[in-house]
This record gives sequence, structure tokens and C-alpha cells, in this order.
Amino acid sequence: MPLCFKRLPVLFLSMTGFILLCAGTWRSWPQMALCAALSLFALGWLCSGRTDATPSSRYATLAGHGISVVLLLFLAYRFYVGLCAGYEPVWFAPSLQALPFPVLLPLLAVAYPFLDSLCGALIRSFRHGATICSDHAFPKVYYVYGIIGAVLILCLCSQSSVLYPLNLWTDANCFLSVGHAMLDGQVLYRDIYEQKGPLLYALHALAYWLTPGSFLAVWLLEVVCGALSLMMIFKIAARFVAPEKHPLLLLLLPVAGALIYSSVSFQYGDSVEELCLPIFLYCLDLALQEYLFDKKLRFLDWFVVGLLSAVVLWSKYTLLGLFVGIFFLPILSRLTCGDPKQPISSLLGILLGVSVVTAPVLLYFVWHGALGSLFEVYFYQNLTNYAVTDSSASWFSRLAGIGRNVFQGVSWLIQADTILAVVLFLGGCFALGYPKKKLALLLGVSLAFSSLFIYFGSTRHRYYAFAFYAFMPLALASVLTWLPRLRPRKVGLVLSLAASCLLCVVAAPGKDLLLVSKESLPQYQLAKTIKRVPDATLLTYGTMDAGFYTTTDITPSFKYFCQTNSLLPEMASEQARYIEMGYCDFYLTCNEPYPAEGYTLVDESEMPGVAHWYLYANNDILPLPDDESSVKSAPLASIS
Repeated sequence: MPLCFKRLPVLFLSMTGFILLCAGTWRSWPQMALCAALSLFALGWLCSGRTDATPSSRYATLAGHGISVVLLLFLAYRFYVGLCAGYEPVWFAPSLQALPFPVLLPLLAVAYPFLDSLCGALIRSFRHGATICSDHAFPKVYYVYGIIGAVLILCLCSQSSVLYPLNLWTDANCFLSVGHAMLDGQVLYRDIYEQKGPLLYALHALAYWLTPGSFLAVWLLEVVCGALSLMMIFKIAARFVAPEKHPLLLLLLPVAGALIYSSVSFQYGDSVEELCLPIFLYCLDLALQEYLFDKKLRFLDWFVVGLLSAVVLWSKYTLLGLFVGIFFLPILSRLTCGDPKQPISSLLGILLGVSVVTAPVLLYFVWHGALGSLFEVYFYQNLTNYAVTDSSASWFSRLAGIGRNVFQGVSWLIQADTILAVVLFLGGCFALGYPKKKLALLLGVSLAFSSLFIYFGSTRHRYYAFAFYAFMPLALASVLTWLPRLRPRKVGLVLSLAASCLLCVVAAPGKDLLLVSKESLPQYQLAKTIKRVPDATLLTYGTMDAGFYTTTDITPSFKYFCQTNSLLPEMASEQARYIEMGYCDFYLTCNEPYPAEGYTLVDESEMPGVAHWYLYANNDILPLPDDESSVKSAPLASIS
């Protein structure tokens, strides 16, 4: 009997112990320790045993054992939570969700030998097909092709583009509304409340200044970031394939871009993860040069690393995990090299770069007397509002909760974004099969740190996972190892762009609004009513900003201008107070009417299957003027 089939009983025990461990069914630390011991013992036995004689084959076999077992554990856990908590079925086999769990677990265990053989074969193929390269000079036409691909892809995938009437994603609208308020002189966190970093809102303030009342400047920013991302994907993937395959790599580049930007993690465009993707790719390239290809980075390179890490810090600091993971091993190798000058120069460069970005940010808040608001909202509230356990819990329970949240987040990622799951699988197999084992170590540490930072809290959203597309170059290189050395013609490059556009039209998350007229959206329908009162004030009550501030070109006048994910206790009470005191001319509610004294329902609009909006007007401005040039309402001071 093959060794992989003999492992089935132990695999069954391992999966049981791991599920009990991660599902939190234990009630004390001895029970948790027992589940962990059972799982680790079984995993250790599974990944050992008789292997092939040659060192390379032995390494590939052991790596295949490990990656196949980990995949099965994730899948088993997803099935388990789907049965117990009523989650949506696993993406590739929803019919299995109806099976009893005691029946399903052995079926997954039986799949282990086949998955084990597949992973081992993939790793061995990458080990023999990969090429160790470093730097190459590419024709400028390659980069022009990448820019054209980015423009076409983001025209079709991002709802910020001119092919869409409006970006309906609430996060993107919040970014733009807060940027608008900052242009009007309001101070972030003190006068207007949102949770992300100040650099993100400063960028959207610039975008709103360039194109008021639209997402056009945001789309141009996305195109720049997309073009840079595709260029860096090409550059990194080219390091792992023979130069003869670079034209073929160029042919696949738009397809890779279409897969990234049509994934569910992309949402509708303008996420922090999307804007930071070229930063992650650039830093990954620097880390590969330093750690894998033994090309020592200059002081200027480390300065740029610090500069970019500070940009991420003051945009969304949970994404710093990718920075920590990417540069953990390169910096560690410098610390242990025996030459004290190397780690000192790199750390000084990073600190100098961080200081250059951080100083203006802190100066802005110090100048406006809002430094306390910065640390309270951006750091303290973001950490406590997404707490993993109760504040009274022990440190052991908190750490266990963090570990459980990270595992649940990664397993949810595998289910939610099929494309990303395949990318990480191919990239992981390629790294394990690459002749230099440092690549697998770098990838593993990067994934571990980024998963810890992103999923340490109990909240998870699909767009959180978009940052992991920084490892797309490894998946792309893995595909190229199987392909023959072909030199595509010009017509092939055109067909590749056409295929990418077709993929975007079919798979983009926001494709339902492609080429839809503005007049069909409630945001523009209700804006006509609101604009009948010039200089009106508006409040989005009990829901996130859906774009009404943008379509009406109204500056938010209230600190809590909409409902956010943080769910602060005072947020709902303050919004109710704004209405009770009659501070706003109009307020909007979503799906549920909210009549209030002194206000009258004047209009409503529905987007079928999405939302029904109710618009209430202050009785003091009724009856509404017939057009925008009529009586002007008295302006109100900003209510904090």
C-alpha cells in the first residue's frame, strides 16, 4: 500500500484536532493544548517518512506533503464553519455542504493522496524549469504595452472610470467626501470622522480639487497605480524566466492584470490596497535583489523603502505587515553578516525615509491642535473597535483569539477569492520548487506577517485580500515554466489585450453598471431635488456614504456625516441630534423610513435589488423652490 494511503487515519486525526483548535470549541488552555498537540503530532508524522533518494526529490516530496496537508486543513475548516455557522458554501463544491460532517471529513482525507501527488509533481517541475536570472534591460515598448493594458483594464473594471455613472462603493465615496471637507478647511478626525489614514484623504482632496463632483481624477490615479503594478509584475517575473521567454511574458501580462482587477477583492475600485499594490511590488523587487540575488541595496534604496513604508503607515497601517514580512529576512541577514556598517546604513535609510513623510503629517495635526484626535481615532479606536476579545480577557485568550482570527481570515480568503487562491497556490509551489530555497522562506515569512497584520481583528472584508496580489509575479513565472519558447507576433499582443478586455467585461465585480446612464441611479435622481435648494446641508443617516455628497457637490457639514464600520456609540446619537435640532436641510435614510419632527418626506428612489432611499426635507425650507436659482437657504456653520 502506498505511503500516502497509509497516512489517511493520521490525517483524519490531524484534521479533527486542527478544526477543534481553530473553531474555538475548547474552554480552557489544557483542552487547547491537547488539540494543538494532536494536530502537530499528526502533521509531523504526515510530513515525514520514506521519500525519494535524491536530495532534490526528497525536498520536493516533503514540500508536497506539507502544502497538500495545509490546503486540506483549510478546506475542512471552511466546510465545518459552513455547517455550524451557516456560511455560504465553499466555492468549488457547494453540493458537498449538504453532507454530514462525519461523512465529509473522510472524503477530504481520501483526497489527500491525489493532492499530495499533484503538489509534489508541480514542485519538481518548477525545480527543473525555473531559471536563475537577475537584471535585464527591456525595450520601452514593453512598458508602453503595460500602460495601454492598465488603461483598458481599469476602464472596464473600475467604477471610477468614465464608462460608469458613479462609483457605488461606500468606502470610495467616504474617501472623496472627506477629501472634499478637508478642502473646505475642516480638520480630519476632529471636525470630520473617518477611520483610514490622513495621506489617503489628502490624496482624495487633491482628486476632488482636480475634478469636483466626479471620480475622474481618482480613476486617473488608479490607472497610474495599475500601470506601475503591471510594469513591476513584468520586471519581477522576468527575473525567474529565461530571456527567450520575455516576449511570451509580455503576452500574458494583460491577462494577469485582468485577473487581478476583475477579482472580487478589487471591489469596485479605489481601495487602499489597490493604490498601495505598486508599492508592495516595488519593495518585493528590492527584497529579492538583496536577499535572493545577493545584490546589496544602496542607502538610497533603503531610504525609498522607509519613504514608501511611511506612506502605507499613514494610509492604512495594517498593510505594514507585508513590509515587515518582505524585509524581515533581508534585514536579518544584514544584522548577522558581521559587518556593522551594513545594518546601520539600512536602518538609518529607513528611519530617514519614514521621517520625511511622518513629519508633515504630524505637523498638520499639531498646527490645528488635533494631534490627540489623530492618535485617538486612527490608532486607538481602530485597534479597540476591532478587538479580538473582551478587554477583560487574559493575555492567553487574546493571543489565542488573534491566532484563530488569522486562520479564519486566511481560510475565508481562499473561499472568497478563487483567483487569489490559485495565485497563492501556484506561487507557493513555484517558490518551494525554485533552486534557491531562500525564495520559499521569503514568501512564507511575508505571508505570515501580512496575514497576522491584516486579519488579527475579528472583522474581515473581501478587499483586505487584494494586497496578496503582490505575489502574482511568482504565479506568472510558474505558468511560463510550462510554456514553450515562442515569440508572439504583433497580432498576438492585440488579441491578448482583447481577451483581457473580454475577461473584464465578463468577470468585473461592478460590471452591472457598465454604460448605465446617470439618470437611472437614485444618487442623481435625488440630487435634482436636493439641488433645488442652493447651499443646502445634507446628512446620510444610519448608513454609509453612497455618493450623494458627490452627486450634489455638497461639502459634509457634520462630524458624523455618515455611518461608518467603527460603530461608535456616540455616532448614532449625534446623528439623531443633528436631525432633532434641525441642523440639516435634508437627510437620507436607506431601506427604512425615519420620519422626524420638523421634517417631511419629499422624495424617494429605488435601485432594484440594492437599496431604497428616502429623502426628508426640513420644514423651514418647504415648499422647495422650483429650480436652483430660486431662494437661497441660510448657510449653516459646520457642526462638530
